[in-house]
Amino acid sequence: MQRGDILADLSSAGGGSTTNGHQLTFASSGDANGVFYYLGTNKGSTVWANPAGINFTVSASSTENGSVVSLTNRYNSEFYTANQANQWVSFGLNNSTLKCNYYSIKT
Repeated sequence: MQRGDILADLSSAGGGSTTNGHQLTFASSGDANGVFYYLGTNKGSTVWANPAGINFTVSASSTENGSVVSLTNRYNSEFYTANQANQWVSFGLNNSTLKCNYYSIKT
């Protein structure tokens, strides 16, 4: 599988165009239906492993504590940016796009 096409078969619920019709449907925070779980199981074909840095990039404007790749882990961890204006976190999907109809951030 090429890095740029790992999300090629995803679509979102609620309308719009689809590519190959694979849909991830939110059930609850931490479920096995999210995009990071999907990527971490190689589209459901392997045991989950943190996909950050393999199938996409994760970056932040700064790191005050923790590791930015912990944002895609399935266990509790701590990460935060510096307490300054205009801080950000980015998930680079390698030239893919994803249309979300729901997202969850655990704080």
